Amino acid sequence: MDPISLSYVLTSYNKLNYLQLTVPLLVGACRPDEEIIVIDGGSTDGSREYLNKLHQQGAIHQYRSESDHGEAHGTNKAIVMARGTLIKIITDDDVFSFERIKKVKEWMLNHPEIDLVASNGGYLNAMADGRFTVLNNHQEMAFKEWLKSHKPFLFSGLGIMLRRHSIPLLGLFDSAHLIIDYEYSLRVTSGPAKLAWYMGSLFVNIINPSSNSTRKWQRLYREKSRLLKLYGLDHDLLRSRYVALRTAISLSLKRLLRIQPKSSLHFQYHEVFNLAIGYLQAEADDDSTFIY
Repeated sequence: MDPISLSYVLTSYNKLNYLQLTVPLLVGACRPDEEIIVIDGGSTDGSREYLNKLHQQGAIHQYRSESDHGEAHGTNKAIVMARGTLIKIITDDDVFSFERIKKVKEWMLNHPEIDLVASNGGYLNAMADGRFTVLNNHQEMAFKEWLKSHKPFLFSGLGIMLRRHSIPLLGLFDSAHLIIDYEYSLRVTSGPAKLAWYMGSLFVNIINPSSNSTRKWQRLYREKSRLLKLYGLDHDLLRSRYVALRTAISLSLKRLLRIQPKSSLHFQYHEVFNLAIGYLQAEADDDSTFIY
């Protein structure tokens, strides 16, 4: 068997409408030296049947559907199953630039000393009038500061690519936390792992009515506060651009859900999906630059 350069790992639970847009792009982008691993949390909305059919057709290389303990548990199972030199996490309700993922992959293969690469991205924002737009969240300045101080900081897990052989150093995701990248980003930026930052926008986070960020934002705030105390960081970090942006977006969508009946709320996933793709295609930053 030829070596696998990259494993895409995806977890999902009862998000069939999202999967039907996300998975075809993933399958279309997967190359012969790559694999797709999907962990379903025991969905009851037709996702299990949809994913199982793709697995039987060979479009998905490894697949498991069973009850689990949330996103971190499912992601960890997929990571343990991965055979690739590198691992890229793909979520079921966000949008990714697979062209740029290939650039990060080639760069990491040529820099075997790097354990993990994180990247810039965008966030779907709900406007007061019900329309949506995408806001950028470029954190290269925070990473440059980290290179000098090594003071832990928060960044989105949607943009990371990690080296499988570095997992004993990086660790798996903590299943005690609802949003797994908060704890993970603080942990990896406080340890000895060698990190790099990709200047291109690799993803758009589509915070939606089903997102934990929308439904359980109060728990997320408590978790962030505990993490800051654990890592001995100033509480002002909660007002960093990344945290402030993500919190504001979650609350804006929550307000729309409260004001408008769900039946009339203008949130059609295919529309915001296409909006996110347009944002990634239009981004004009220097997406060939890596900082390390």
